[in-house]
Amino acid sequence: MQRIRHLLDQLNERTGRSIAWLSLGLVGLVFFNVFLRYVLNSPSAWLKELEWHFFALLFLLSAGYAYLHDRHVRVDLFYDRMSAADQQTVNRWGTTLFLLPWCLVLMYFGWQSALAAYAVGERSAESDGLSNLWLIQFAIPLGMGLLFLQGVSVLLRPTATRERQERNSGAWLILVAILATSFVGIYLFPDAFTVQRLSLLLFAGIFLLILYGFPVAFTLGGLSLVYALCFLPLDSFGLLPLRIYGIMAKEELMAVPLFIFMG
Repeated sequence: MQRIRHLLDQLNERTGRSIAWLSLGLVGLVFFNVFLRYVLNSPSAWLKELEWHFFALLFLLSAGYAYLHDRHVRVDLFYDRMSAADQQTVNRWGTTLFLLPWCLVLMYFGWQSALAAYAVGERSAESDGLSNLWLIQFAIPLGMGLLFLQGVSVLLRPTATRERQERNSGAWLILVAILATSFVGIYLFPDAFTVQRLSLLLFAGIFLLILYGFPVAFTLGGLSLVYALCFLPLDSFGLLPLRIYGIMAKEELMAVPLFIFMG
């Protein structure tokens, strides 16, 4: 099992290190595009679209690499005070309950969305834009697949030895019990839960889990997925890849790797 874990870690390690070079390419591409637009007065739509393609590949394909090195954002209020064994317990529960289901949903619906884009030959709305705009959509299931594999690797890690008993060593059991009871109550007595009560329950769950040390992105995605499964039809999850696709093309977010490169 540890050999499999090592292979999964190496896959994301090499992928992340390779994809990191795109940040340098993105800087050069932005500079060249600005030069064309403001110096030569010759803007190019396909170069502009290629910029957010680079950004999309950066944040999608490096998600597994970030999880390998524990770089996903989390609140360290209690997490840093935990023993290594308790931290591993938090990571395993967060991976099992939130990360893996979230990745599976995005892999499936992301693949379906990419196939649909390929079937219609999706291209840029600009006359001189990229002709095969559907290609980038396959980065969504690919990136989620790498993140899923890294989640499996986390579950395969050897159990850490408890050097001392911590106050919070059993707190995760209480937390899971509270959330499980809430979900069972929602499922068995749906009429008793109004939209307002559900919103408060969802907010409370997110607040507790984030404070306890679960990565913020996994908590928001996974817990929202659980609530959505209780009340929304499965077809509604087909909107998730479209939402991610919209984020990929945001110029404001594209500036983030540029600032990291400058720092």
